[in-house]
Amino acid sequence: MPVLYPNGNAVSVEITPNGDNLFISDMGIGHLEAEYAGASAYYGAQARRAAESFGISYDGYSVFAAKASFGQLEAAVLAVANASVQAAALAIDARSRNTVGT
Repeated sequence: MPVLYPNGNAVSVEITPNGDNLFISDMGIGHLEAEYAGASAYYGAQARRAAESFGISYDGYSVFAAKASFGQLEAAVLAVANASVQAAALAIDARSRNTVGT
């Protein structure tokens, strides 16, 4: 099932093995998608909320799952992808309403 940003671009995630764990990140692409729509100023607040709601993290640029086991891979990839899309979509919506997403 593809996960798409509001403009129709497909989400990509990076999976980096680290011993018995995996690091999964959107590589900041959600932030770039918001930036392309002129909504980067709104992205941070939305990304923090989205990451928290999916039980993952946001570092000021990318959303990521820092320690996922191989058994958690599918869920972690979906959490990162969906949080990235949600953050971008909400940032774009906030910009369109010209409100601060804090």
